[in-house]
Amino acid sequence: MTDSGAFQAFTRRLYLNNRDITRFQARIGADIVSPLDLITLPGESRANVDVKVEATFRRVREAQRYVGYAVLAGVQQGGRFLEARRRGTDQMLELGVRYLAVGSLVPFFTRRHELGFVARTLRQTRAQVAMPCRSTSTGPGTRSSCRSSSTGARTSSTPRPMGSSPGTAGT
Repeated sequence: MTDSGAFQAFTRRLYLNNRDITRFQARIGADIVSPLDLITLPGESRANVDVKVEATFRRVREAQRYVGYAVLAGVQQGGRFLEARRRGTDQMLELGVRYLAVGSLVPFFTRRHELGFVARTLRQTRAQVAMPCRSTSTGPGTRSSCRSSSTGARTSSTPRPMGSSPGTAGT
């Protein structure tokens, strides 16, 4: 798995864009490619977080065009707002990502030592991804994603949140 370098934006200006970063990762043969998501910090306002969740959704959707055969990591953002994180996860599931990164958790346990929030976020995301049937409002209509009763598999690809099984880790 490669990383987009999104955290670098806190210390220096990034000269690459989402397209260039995801194409580069695919060209070097990364198995799992990370889009250039917008990190949501613990102290950000809800309005700012909502803008970043939507922008990250658009970037993941855009990156789907550039990854070739690699797996694209969908990134859940949402800062300290569990509802924004839930919406971000729904958006990633709607895109059909096969790998779900739970983004921007590092500041919660390095700066603020809010391990309880990290645990709640991971539990919520794990439960949301594992739901046997869910419906999300996607504008004019409603989408539904259900597990097959015979196999337990989702009718579309089911991502695993990073940190929920071997081979995955929170970001």
